Amino acid sequence: TFSSSDLITRWGGFIDAVRSINSDNVEQVVAAFETLPSGYERNMEMRLLMQAWGRLDPGSALAYAKGLDSAEGRLAITEVMTAWSEKEPDAALTWMRENVDPAEANRQGYLPGVINGIASTDLDRANELLGSISDRNARWQASSLLLKRYLEQSPENAMAWARELPNDDPNFRNGILGQVGSA
Repeated sequence: TFSSSDLITRWGGFIDAVRSINSDNVEQVVAAFETLPSGYERNMEMRLLMQAWGRLDPGSALAYAKGLDSAEGRLAITEVMTAWSEKEPDAALTWMRENVDPAEANRQGYLPGVINGIASTDLDRANELLGSISDRNARWQASSLLLKRYLEQSPENAMAWARELPNDDPNFRNGILGQVGSA
């Protein structure tokens, strides 16, 4: 199923596998993922795997994510931290603060993932954390993730939020406003 050239069949089989992930089969699901070809589809499958594994065992999922190449690893870390923060926001945030250098937390997707996970239930707290990001790329990533949460409410809420962003970096703020306008 995972090797099928038919995307619907491949994704359907993979979704079934990640839905049923548990401590007994996680190694088989990861092994199946590793057989998948690179490309856009693999990024989606990575997100699914890391979200499911992050809910099951965030420590093991993060250890795996750290071993991936730069771009894929950052995506994987962000997804694990999102899933963990949706389920246990305080534990994820505490772990990150105790185990990850602040600059790495920004650059490698830990903090954007935490912000995204917390935003699923507490947008105010997520915005407070957003204000703590000094790294421009991490700030952009976290803001883009937060924007999606506001767009889930309504385009009007997203626009109101974007207009309240600090104007200390007009390019950043205008970029987020542009994302709202194109949504």
